[in-house]
Amino acid sequence: SRTVVTPGRREGPTFDSDRTVYVVDRTSLASGEAIDIPAAVDTVPGAFLQRTNRGAGAPLLRGFVGPTNLLLIDGVRINSSIFRTGPNQYAAMLDPNALDRLEVLLGPASLLYGSDAMGGVLHGVLPRPPTDDGWSGRMNAWAASADRALNTSMHLEGRSGAISGWMGGALRHHSELRP
Repeated sequence: SRTVVTPGRREGPTFDSDRTVYVVDRTSLASGEAIDIPAAVDTVPGAFLQRTNRGAGAPLLRGFVGPTNLLLIDGVRINSSIFRTGPNQYAAMLDPNALDRLEVLLGPASLLYGSDAMGGVLHGVLPRPPTDDGWSGRMNAWAASADRALNTSMHLEGRSGAISGWMGGALRHHSELRP
């Protein structure tokens, strides 16, 4: 059974949510199929992707684009209603491999999240620090010849005694475009 974080920052079953919520889990995000967050959103029923070029892309939730869709990372608002009214390219700057899961809430959520959540909410949830001693890491890389693209991503997480945490980074190169 999948769990999602509700507006009260509590986890609960997806079935108990009063909205349509889809979860793109860590396995799907790390598989390399989604090169960025908008591409991961494109796999969700009812959500679409406007991609004008590689390295950029704007998610469309229930027909809404730009500041009418809220982007959160661990509950922290990334966009705001003062952003331009066109497609919001900021979601494409986030590394999907850095997330534990991506929750896509479709439909109006302005009452819970504010005026810039009319189309829905993209909520990226970061992984929790490990509870067991030891270190692990993962790396993802791909290349494409059509636009001379290169994407690499590395993440390390672990715990040693009372110290635990995770860190990572990504580098993307799309010919002359460098997000």
